[in-house]
Amino acid sequence: PDSTEAALSLITQAEVFAGAGRLQEALRAAEQARPAIERRFGPETREGQRLTRIRAFLLRQQGESDKALALVQETTEAIRRRFGPESIETARQLSDLAGVLGDLSRYAEAERATRQALAIFEASPAASPFERAHAPRMLSDLLEITGRDQEALPHQAAALDLLRATLRPDHVEVAFTLINHGFLLHELRRYAEAEAALREAIRILQPLDHYE
Repeated sequence: PDSTEAALSLITQAEVFAGAGRLQEALRAAEQARPAIERRFGPETREGQRLTRIRAFLLRQQGESDKALALVQETTEAIRRRFGPESIETARQLSDLAGVLGDLSRYAEAERATRQALAIFEASPAASPFERAHAPRMLSDLLEITGRDQEALPHQAAALDLLRATLRPDHVEVAFTLINHGFLLHELRRYAEAEAALREAIRILQPLDHYE
């Protein structure tokens, strides 16, 4: 497209297609938007970040996480230079970086990026409650993957408390986190607590037709 408006519209289309699982259409729209966006905007801008995020998502879906990592690392450094290492923008990008590193089983690097993001989210009044909940949940997942279940538990519990306060106690995201929490408690042989968490998740999900 020749105009910025048309390019941004194509990115929106790519995001919608990706959300609907129509990955080839999403890829075409993103690639059509790419020349105009890259010509007019740096990777640290909101528009550049949107392009990076959709392209990285599509690369990961295609099994090309190495290419996605290079793209996300470039954007992370650009954002860090523009906004500073302790900025909320940097924290958001570090979360994206941690996700790609996790795909590549580079867990120590993913954990480091997640801890950096978590520290910024906890200190920043600009962080949304959901961002404050997502970071400890991601950290908990990484700690579980690397066999550190006991260390993972307080981060998972913190994420659960934040989701209950941010959304509502019967929200589906709370239920999903309760399921993970129940399995983690089971691994730690805290069986009564595990059962209570899983029963609460069932109670939340049962009224929803598509979870029966």
